[in-house]
Parts: sequence; structure tokens; C-alpha cells
Amino acid sequence: MPRGIPASACNRRKASPSFWIRDSAPGSRGCLSLGRLRCPARPCCRGAKRARCVLFTLTPSCHAHTDHHAPSPRIREEVCGMSGLRSMTGFGRGVAKVGARRLVIEVRSLNARGLDVKIRGRDFDLPPAVEIEMVTALRASLVRGTVSVLLREEESESGPAGLDASAIRRVHEALETVRRDLGLLQPVDLATVAAFLAGPAPAGAHLRREELTWESVRPALEQAVADLQTMRAREGAALAEDMGRRLGRLRALVAEIAEASERTPSRAARKLEERLAAILPDGIPLDPERLAQEVAFLAERLDVSEELVRLRTHMDHLGELLAGRTSETPGRKIDFLVQEVGREINTLGSKVQDAAISSLVIESKAELEKLREQAQNIE
Repeated sequence: MPRGIPASACNRRKASPSFWIRDSAPGSRGCLSLGRLRCPARPCCRGAKRARCVLFTLTPSCHAHTDHHAPSPRIREEVCGMSGLRSMTGFGRGVAKVGARRLVIEVRSLNARGLDVKIRGRDFDLPPAVEIEMVTALRASLVRGTVSVLLREEESESGPAGLDASAIRRVHEALETVRRDLGLLQPVDLATVAAFLAGPAPAGAHLRREELTWESVRPALEQAVADLQTMRAREGAALAEDMGRRLGRLRALVAEIAEASERTPSRAARKLEERLAAILPDGIPLDPERLAQEVAFLAERLDVSEELVRLRTHMDHLGELLAGRTSETPGRKIDFLVQEVGREINTLGSKVQDAAISSLVIESKAELEKLREQAQNIE
């Protein structure tokens, strides 16, 4: 039973199965939350920040939240590291016994702007009700990505990968019996036996449609999703580390730009004064007031302090997202912030007219492009 929930509040009634996550942040009191959405009705769920990403599988253990959602019978947690980032790319596999056969579920996910779930069965049709339950469960666990789910039977050791000599003998004897009964002269050869074995499987050799229920399929799906999330979290941690390094490099470049931009107005004023002195005829002095006015206009046009403030703010927010402190599924926010950082860098580059700063802007754009490519993989 999770800490922070009184015993009297538990086991009020049976709960419908759902995907759940146990919050591991200090002060969260072990509260469970559905998918990545915190429970809105419990104070222990609201506003909790997770320090670690914790994975799960479906089933009721505590039913204190049954008024608005419910946990499932068995919770398995896996700590995925300090960062909450997850990649959209991953693979998971689960196996469950269905009738006399073993069902294998393979879940693959690739990058996508939204969530697209595709489910198909190999050599059998999946009942629509079971498919709906699977899609609902996957949507409760995943936020973005193209998710492909394949259901198939587990191949036996004597299946296509092996050679079952006894089965070949039985088929040959059966075909010979039929040949003699029909009075055929040509004996049965191995090619005929192989063609018979490669033909459609007899009734009962595959999973029957009535055996494929949500209760029978769910254990394999749980295992496959847990494996998928583990792989996505592992890759997400690697992405977060790489993006953190690139963000640090980008911060250093912006700091150099800020330092160089402080000297830009004085250099521009000096160049303006030199150009005016070269243009004016000899003996005509420069008007100090007019020169000061032109220098003020030039300094205002070259001022990039606002862009630098916005740029630092965006980078700070981006750093919080990469650390997993502000959002559990930050992919879209990271995309937006990277776009905003790029916009501010472009504005900054168009304002300054300094070769050194222009070089730093080009380096910043190159580093940001690498950051943008990595951000496309974040859920």
C-alpha cells in the first residue's frame, strides 16, 4: 500500500485496470498517478515534482483513488535515472500463455509529432474489443511517437527453425496410405511431403479468436510496454546528457556575444567620427551635439540587451526541461524553446555589425542546429 494513504481508504472497491506511475519525489508520499497525469483530487498528487522517472506495469494494489481513476493489481517500478526525458524510439517484447499457445507482443516506437498507434496480428485477427483496450492502455502510457504493435504466436523449437523428423515420417506414412487407398502408382516423395507441411496449418494449430481476450493479452502488453519504456528512458538519459553539453556550449557562446556587444557602441561611434572627419572639408569642425545625437541613435540600433535577456531566459527554461524538473513529457516544449532561441539568435545577428560577433553567432547557430536535431527524438 502506498505511503500517505490510510488503510481505511484502501480496497474500497475493485478498480478497472490502468497504467500507473509511483511518484518518487521527496514529499510526494509514494502517490500513484495515471499515465503521466497527476491525480487532481488528491493533495499529495498536486504540484509534486519528480526527481526520478519511475516506470510501472498495470494492476490494483490500492484503491484510494477509485472515485476518479484506479490503480492495478501489480505495480513494478524501474528507476530510469535522474532525468525525466524519454526518447520516442524504443522496442519492447512481452510473452503470455493464451490457451495452449504462447502469445508474443512486440511494441516498436519511432519519432512522430503526435501519437499514432497501429496494432496487427500475424496469422490471426484480433477482436475489435481487445484492440480498443490495447489502444486505450497504450495512450495512457505514451504521449508521442508512431507505435507499432505486433501480436504473434511464439515459434516452437521444432518449428520453421528446426527439422521435426517424426512429423515428416507421420506425414509421409499418412500420404502413402492415401495413395494406396486411391490406387495411385507414383510413390510419395519428399517434395510432396514438404509441400504438405508448408500448406495451411490444421485447425487448432493457431490461436483461436475466442481465446484472445483483454485479460489474456494484458500480461504480455504490460511486459512489452515496461521493456519499451525502459529502453526509451535509457536513450532519453543519453540524449539529455548530450543536449546538456550542447546547451552549455551555447551558453558560453552567448556570454561571449554579450561581452563583445558591450564594446560595439563605442567602436561604432569611433568609426562614425573617423568617417565624418574624412568626409568633411578641411577647417569645418564636427558639431559635438549632432555627433552625440547620431551616436545615441546608432547605439540604440545596435543594442541587443533585450535579445540577450530573452535568450538567457529561454536557455534557463530549456535547462530545467532537460533536467526533468518542470515537465514529464517535455518534447513539445523543448521544440518550442529551441525555435525561440533560434529566433533570438537570428535577431541578434541581424542587429550587430561586428565581424567577431558575427562569427560567434554562426557558431551559436551551428550548435543550436545540433540541439534541434536531438530535440526531435524527445517524447
